[in-house]
Amino acid sequence: MTSDTVAGIDLNIDRVAVSIVTKQRNWLESRTFYCHGMEYVKSNRRSNIAGEMAKQIIDYLVSWNVGGFILEDFTFKQNHDTHHRFNHLVHSFAK
Repeated sequence: MTSDTVAGIDLNIDRVAVSIVTKQRNWLESRTFYCHGMEYVKSNRRSNIAGEMAKQIIDYLVSWNVGGFILEDFTFKQNHDTHHRFNHLVHSFAK
């Protein structure tokens, strides 16, 4: 049995937005998963928060019987023109 629903996932430093749509591109629902404090904790705690959030998102996708998901294509690079705090925040995502 194939699923008629897919999910679009938008990743940000402090939240993950998930939209559920049909294969015919009809929107069904959106939900935002917040990860408060992600920018203030050390890398090991950040990994733990990300893992907990991933479990919540997977449970949500399973509840909708999602057959596939789409992630945005992004690349981070160290840029000397950006602020030091921004570079620190995105470093763990760019590994």
